[in-house]
Amino acid sequence: MTDAHAHDLSDDERDRYERLGYVVRAGVFAADEVAAMIEAIVYLDDSSVENGCTWVVPASHRSGVWRTRSDLDAFGRNELDSSAYPDIDPVPVEVEAGSTVSFGSLLVHQSTPNRSERDRRALLFSYQPAGGTTMVDGLRRLAGGRAG
Repeated sequence: MTDAHAHDLSDDERDRYERLGYVVRAGVFAADEVAAMIEAIVYLDDSSVENGCTWVVPASHRSGVWRTRSDLDAFGRNELDSSAYPDIDPVPVEVEAGSTVSFGSLLVHQSTPNRSERDRRALLFSYQPAGGTTMVDGLRRLAGGRAG
């Protein structure tokens, strides 16, 4: 990730990432290991707008980390602060059961509520280079426990 394209973080956001063990440079989240992570979703059911499919903002990974919400709990603060980006245009990723969709973890993505009577089952895999700080390590640090 390049600092030139990353979005500035608030003091609270910087503190949160530092507590998780990531490096923050010049007020910008710069965890290269996060930029190297890849997500893979294996869909067990058809995925559609009606049953809450994944939505992505094409090419958003090129901008680094985006400003997130500060009004939610620790997990909810991973959500994009959409009020800071009124012009983004997410697109639905509608796929058939058995499909796999892969993307880098910096791609802005979300799923929406399932408003249908159908299931929306999927398996989510996250891959990262060996030896990096994991989410479990970060959660242990926040809880005051020993990491890994």
